[in-house]
Amino acid sequence: MKTSLRLGILILAIAFVTSCSQNRVGNETAIIGLEDVKASEVNTRIRITAPVGYNTFKINDLVALDIQNYSDQQVRFTNNDIHIFIEMGDEWSETKNNFYETRPFIVVGAKSLDNLGALVVISPTLSNQGIPIILRIDIVGIVYRNDKPTSIKTGAYVDVTLYP
Repeated sequence: MKTSLRLGILILAIAFVTSCSQNRVGNETAIIGLEDVKASEVNTRIRITAPVGYNTFKINDLVALDIQNYSDQQVRFTNNDIHIFIEMGDEWSETKNNFYETRPFIVVGAKSLDNLGALVVISPTLSNQGIPIILRIDIVGIVYRNDKPTSIKTGAYVDVTLYP
């Protein structure tokens, strides 16, 4: 009996810890900013994280994003393909990115090439009202085969909580 109780408490503790992580990935059917991307392409070929070691998760600090490619094709995107939204109750409001990449486009190599992914930095326009802010950051890219663009759009998003 004690073993079952301990196991149940352990499972609840693990579920609580994973639900409170910095990076949430939801399962909505229509994801804001990714409406032009097929559902089967969202968070499959590429994935975004906001690594703890690179981020303070403080409002008005830069947010570093790690973009990994899990497909065998290259994915490219530009600064205009990165979108930042602020959660406002049950809705999302797009905000401006104040950090501009100098690269004309960002390439995330195929996984078969032992790629290291891409690191992108954003600086959203936010007002610090003394409460946590939830951001949804998404990227839409074009899949390339043999260095030529295809008609396939792929995308990923991550939710990041910033604190005062």
